[in-house]
Amino acid sequence: MKLLTAFVSVVTLLGAGDPGKIVLIEQALDQTMQFEIEDTPVLEALGTLTAETGVDIDIVPGSVDLLPYGSSTQVSVILKNLSLREGMARFLQPLGMTFEVTADGVRVFPKPALLRIGRRATWAELDGIAFVRETDWPAAVQAPETLRSRLQFRVEVEDPWSLLATAVTRTGAGPGDQVLTLACQSLGWAWFPEGEKIVILSSENQIRRQLSHPISMRCTHRPLIEALQQLARRANVPVRHEPGVLASLPPRTRQNFSLLVEEATVGEVLEQIAAATGLGYRIAEDAVVFYHPGAVVAQPDEADRAKKPRRDPYVAKLALPAKPGEVQVEILIRQSELSPEAIQARRELIRKADEILRLELKESQVP
Repeated sequence: MKLLTAFVSVVTLLGAGDPGKIVLIEQALDQTMQFEIEDTPVLEALGTLTAETGVDIDIVPGSVDLLPYGSSTQVSVILKNLSLREGMARFLQPLGMTFEVTADGVRVFPKPALLRIGRRATWAELDGIAFVRETDWPAAVQAPETLRSRLQFRVEVEDPWSLLATAVTRTGAGPGDQVLTLACQSLGWAWFPEGEKIVILSSENQIRRQLSHPISMRCTHRPLIEALQQLARRANVPVRHEPGVLASLPPRTRQNFSLLVEEATVGEVLEQIAAATGLGYRIAEDAVVFYHPGAVVAQPDEADRAKKPRRDPYVAKLALPAKPGEVQVEILIRQSELSPEAIQARRELIRKADEILRLELKESQVP
């Protein structure tokens, strides 16, 4: 069934040049409505809401591409005696999306967790986002056995459960996705759904994940700062630059920058920008940072390092066999580059080695 009933249209109230339009939109969102829709493509459903309520509802370009079936993803929802604001929330939350009021209407966009997946989500992953939001984290972390089947830590620290529990307790109550996000941020971590799991990893490694995702981007004869801002939006990766870096570039490069890429990875786009500008970039804990290659990059001192847990250390070395007279190539492997099965196998090997070493030390002791 399509739309059955809707509240009184406010089309005549929302003139394009009306300075009080935001107030009128807020009032419209508070009106009670009756709404029922069944097996309807998501864009068509949003269009029906716009047509029947008079409130312009626009979705950020590319958002539907993150849903399980893209623009063909169908939704069914029954809303009775709810405000449009409440109805929009119930309609969008199962899709991993949210909305905000703008000067032109209502803007629909993906939640950060959906963007962090970096590809089209599965229904299980959308359920994972809903699970995180609905979880009472301050209560849940006090009994972590209820979460062990869902959470998967990919951080190389001692007792991540205790660290997370402490951070969640300090964060306090609130919507579950906000609580977990703030708690993770305080530890330098991030989270995203993967299959039926909720993965927790370092913020730096999350940024590295984003660099492998494809994007398309067009920027013609625009200031370089606008190109960097557009890249940050498209890639869902914070991008910044060291002080004075842009001012050090030739005016033509700084003010008349062009870039056209189709289905290139974020990392490839960064390389193109670096090649065109002569700048370098590095992956920091919270952003991609452009710098002048001749500048000295400040490094944290030993005291700062001691305050933070290790983020993503090297945990293995792969030596490629070489023929006589050739140079042997060795590749260092980080924790984040291993599969969960390999990580578990490594820990088991370390445990067994520890047992053997302790036994040998005990036997070698002189009475």
